[in-house]
Amino acid sequence: MSRYVVAVICCFVVIATQGVPLSAQGKKKAKGAKTASGAASASQQPNSPQSKTPALPEVKQGALLDSAQLLIQPTFISLDEALRRADKVYKLRLDENNLTAIPATIGRLVNLQELSLNFNQLTALPAEIGKLTNLQVLVLDKNKIKRLPTELKNLVNLQKLYLNHYNQMEDSEVPPDYDAGVELRALWLAVDSLTKLETLGLGGNRLKEIPAGVLRIQSLKHLYINDNALTELPDGMNKLKNLEQLDISNNQLKTLPTEIGKMKSLQMLDVRLNSLLKLPPELGDCSAMTELDIGFNLLKELPEEIGNLTKLERINISNNRLSTIPASVERWEKLKKLKMVDNPIKDDADVAMKLRKLQFRKPPPSIERDIKR
Repeated sequence: MSRYVVAVICCFVVIATQGVPLSAQGKKKAKGAKTASGAASASQQPNSPQSKTPALPEVKQGALLDSAQLLIQPTFISLDEALRRADKVYKLRLDENNLTAIPATIGRLVNLQELSLNFNQLTALPAEIGKLTNLQVLVLDKNKIKRLPTELKNLVNLQKLYLNHYNQMEDSEVPPDYDAGVELRALWLAVDSLTKLETLGLGGNRLKEIPAGVLRIQSLKHLYINDNALTELPDGMNKLKNLEQLDISNNQLKTLPTEIGKMKSLQMLDVRLNSLLKLPPELGDCSAMTELDIGFNLLKELPEEIGNLTKLERINISNNRLSTIPASVERWEKLKKLKMVDNPIKDDADVAMKLRKLQFRKPPPSIERDIKR
C-alpha cells in the first residue's frame, strides 16, 4: 500500500515540474503575439507615416505647340484618364457629359492647350483654370455659367474663347443696384492680359449691348455676337483694328455707325435678320470686304458707295424692300455670288442692264433673283 502511495505522489511531482515551463512558454508566446498585433494596429492608424497618401508628382510644363503639332495629338475624353497622364495631355474634350462642376485637379494639366466643355450644366469654373497658362482654345458653349473666375486673366496664350448660348454671366463692373438678370453683360476685368485672343464667341446670350471690355481686346480678328438683343453698336467699334469677321446677325439693329468705314481689316460682315432701314455710305470704305450679308432687313435702297467694295465676292441682299440696285455694282469685278430674291425689284431695262454687265464676266457670277411685277 505504501509503495502505491509513493508511486502516485511521484507522478504528481513529475506532472507539476513539467507544467511550469509549458505555462511560461505559453505566456511568452501570448505576449509576443499581443505585441505583434499591437504593432500591426499601430501601423494602420491614420496618423501613422505609412498610411499617408504620397504627394502627386509635379508636372513639368512644356512648350506651346503650333496648329500642325496639335492636330496630331490624341484627344482625351476622360478627366480621370487625363490626370493619370497629366504630362502628356494637350487636348481634352468633355462635351455633353451633364457636368455640373469641374474639379480643382484640372489645374494639374499644365500642358493642356485645347479644352472643350461644350453642352454641360456648368455654372462656374474653378480658380485652378488659371494654372493652364498654355491653353490656346477654351470652349464653354451651351452651359449656365454666371461668372468667370478672375484667374482667367492668367491664360495669356488664349487664342479662342467660345461662350455661345445659354451662359448667364454677371458683370462684375455693374453697380450693385443694377439688375443684370440673365444677361451675359461682360467678360471680366482683366481682358487686357489676353493679348493673343483672336476669336470670341458671345452668340445667343440675350445681350443688349456689346460689353465695353470687348473693345479693349486689340488682337481680336473674329467676333461673333449674333442671336442677341442688340439695338445699336457702341462707339469705338473701330478700335478693333484687326477685326476681320463680325457677325451681328439676328439682333435688333436699325442702323450701323458711320465709323464702320474705318474698319479697314474687315473682310466679312453679317447683319442679316435685323431691322436696318439704311446703310451708311461709309460702308463703302471697308476696302478689304469680301463677304457681305444684309438679307432680311428693311432696306429700301443701297448707297451708291457700296460699289466701292471692289473685292466683294459674295453678297446677299435678299428679303428687303429694294426696288432697284445702284449702278455702281458694275465695279464688283470679283463677284462670285449675288443673292437678291424676295425684293420688289421690277424687271425693268435698268436693272436688267446692270445684271447683264455682271453676267458677261468670265466666269460669270451666280445670281439668284426673282421677278416681282
